[in-house]
Amino acid sequence: MFTFGREHEIKHATAVIGGPEKAELLINVIHAVHDFLEGEPSLEEALKAMQVGFSGGKSGVWEYTGSWIRKLGQESPDALELWRILARDKSYLVRFRVACFLHDMPRQLAIDLGHSLATDKSKKVRTMALARLKELGQ
Repeated sequence: MFTFGREHEIKHATAVIGGPEKAELLINVIHAVHDFLEGEPSLEEALKAMQVGFSGGKSGVWEYTGSWIRKLGQESPDALELWRILARDKSYLVRFRVACFLHDMPRQLAIDLGHSLATDKSKKVRTMALARLKELGQ
């Protein structure tokens, strides 16, 4: 997986998100991914950090975390299961965020989750899922 390196990624995240306090969840994600790539924690530990960053992060944090999920999924396809977990989250906001990333997922996963989210109880989630499915030709 391509990365500019732990310290560069942290420096960039801090600058973009607005300081270490605001970027704390994203910094945890960056550490977890780099630790995993270096063979330190398990994939499950990296995914836990990503789940927290994606679910609890404010604007900017969840978007960058979603990009890290996509990148890690290319490195380790088992990581893509996190999208399924997040798509079932009790918070409509987390499900909406998943719908936003449908176009960044492998096609079949995007179609499966997209059709599921297209019938979500939240209109916001349904609308985004349907828009992304349309982009996918579904």
